[in-house]
Amino acid sequence: MIIFMSSSAAGSPSHRRAWWPTVMGWAALACSYFVAVPVFGVLSPVTWTMAYLGWLGAILGPAYGALRSARIRGLTPTVMWWCLWVVLAVAILTMLRPPVLTVDDLYQRHRADLDQLAAEYRAEGIGEDRALPLRLRFLAVDGQAHLRCTSRDPDRGCGVYLMLWQDWRAEAGFGIAYFPVRPNSEVRITTASGDSGGPTRELGKGWWLVE
Repeated sequence: MIIFMSSSAAGSPSHRRAWWPTVMGWAALACSYFVAVPVFGVLSPVTWTMAYLGWLGAILGPAYGALRSARIRGLTPTVMWWCLWVVLAVAILTMLRPPVLTVDDLYQRHRADLDQLAAEYRAEGIGEDRALPLRLRFLAVDGQAHLRCTSRDPDRGCGVYLMLWQDWRAEAGFGIAYFPVRPNSEVRITTASGDSGGPTRELGKGWWLVE
C-alpha cells in the first residue's frame, strides 16, 4: 500500500523543515553517483563529500519528519510515510555501501562482491566488457568490468579491470584488476584510451592496484 502525505501536512512548517534536507540529500546522491563518480573518480574527496552529505540528508531528513509527526499527532499515516523513506535510504546504502577514500578501504568494504566477480571470471563468465551488477556499478567510473590482456604475455596478463579514475581526455587512468595468475613486472594493461599501466600492489586474493 502506498501512503501519500496530505497537502496540509506537507505544508506545515515542521514538514517543510524535514522536506528540505530529504530532497537535497537525494539530489546530492544523484549528483555524487551519476556525475561526480564519472568526472572526479570513485575515490575522489569530491565524490566522498557529496555522497556522505547526501546520505545524511536522505536518512536524517525523513527521520526528523517522522519524529516530529509522531510527537505532534501520534502514529499516523504521515509518520509511516516518513519511515518508508528512511527504510528506503538505509536499504540502498546497505546495498551500495558507504563511499571510501582509499583503494584498500574500497577492497575491504566490497571484498565479498569482488571475490564473487573474480570467481565468475575464472568460470569464464566474463568474456568481454560488461556492465557491473548494481551493487558494484559505482566502483567504476563507467560502471563496467573490462576484460584486459597484455600483448606481451597473454597467459599471465589477462584479467578483469575496474576503472577507478580517468581524466577527461581519457589519456590517463588507474583502477583495480583481478589476475587469476600472479602477474609479473612485464604485465601492462590498458587503463584508459591513451594510457596503460601495470599492477603495483596486491590488495588481496588476486586483486591488484593498477596504475
